Amino acid sequence: MIKNKNTLALFLFIPAGLLIISNLVTFAPGFDAFVKMIICFSSGTIIFYGFKSAKGINETIIIFSLILILFNPVFPIHLEKELWLPINLLTSGIYIYGYFNVLENTKISSSKKFEEDKELFELINR
Repeated sequence: MIKNKNTLALFLFIPAGLLIISNLVTFAPGFDAFVKMIICFSSGTIIFYGFKSAKGINETIIIFSLILILFNPVFPIHLEKELWLPINLLTSGIYIYGYFNVLENTKISSSKKFEEDKELFELINR
């Protein structure tokens, strides 16, 4: 799935950017559902690969599990718009921190491919 740092940037920056944009501009309710699906998918993927690589539960899995529960589109949690603003910004910060944490822990050039997806998600879990 994720083979290099450019793909990782898209995987972590797209949800972060969507969360920031959703706070700045008022869109149709369908956009909020779309953002929740993107956040739910990305956090679920991080949880899956994180659990697989860590072979247990760690703080990354717990944090992204809370994000998955909070942003799930199937059983939505209804909060006031004023409460979603700090939650969205905090969640966006978590995604951005995860990206820079991976960059800090790896010295691979952006064109070099990872051998397996597992290596990438092991770096996220550090």
